[in-house]
Amino acid sequence: EIALVAQNPATSLNPSVRVGRQIEEVFRLAGKSTPDCRRLTLELLRQMAFSDPKQLQVLPFELSGGMRQRVLTAIAVAARPQWLIADEPTKDWMQVRNQVYDTFCMVRDQYRVGFIVITHDLLLARKFCERIVVMYCGRVLETNAARELFEHPRHPYTQGYRLAAPPGHEAYGGLFSRLYRPALRLRIPSPVPLRGGS
Repeated sequence: EIALVAQNPATSLNPSVRVGRQIEEVFRLAGKSTPDCRRLTLELLRQMAFSDPKQLQVLPFELSGGMRQRVLTAIAVAARPQWLIADEPTKDWMQVRNQVYDTFCMVRDQYRVGFIVITHDLLLARKFCERIVVMYCGRVLETNAARELFEHPRHPYTQGYRLAAPPGHEAYGGLFSRLYRPALRLRIPSPVPLRGGS
């Protein structure tokens, strides 16, 4: 019922197994025949913007970071989960954020999959997520609808996190720069636990 798109595709994919076979394995475990496994894998890769069937035969290191990310997404979707957890999907490839966004939208709409996205990428969160939970040291600090949280952040940590964006950044349309550019005076607690029970 739950599938995971792991944080680092370079280490999550088997480096010695061709990407097509790694996707086919999911269908094989579901009891599909060999011809069906290959057909379903080809269909899934086309949906993930792989246009050349020869890309089934490549090893993970031969693909770009964004392509490996889409292979991981294909493996997760092949299991037909109800929920998909995406762990930092744009961590190392901010330049392919739009590709990740388009892929996730396709998966959500076509496969009716719910998403839980763990991310520091505020633009992806605002564009894709309906609701955002802000956490620090494992504690929930603030939760709200995405648009409301961006337009009216309440917790000082959320406000400070928003300040990390350059003035007029596209994620915020300049709104945050106008409202919160004056420095916020707040101390973020250390994530290191106190000793001695104090």
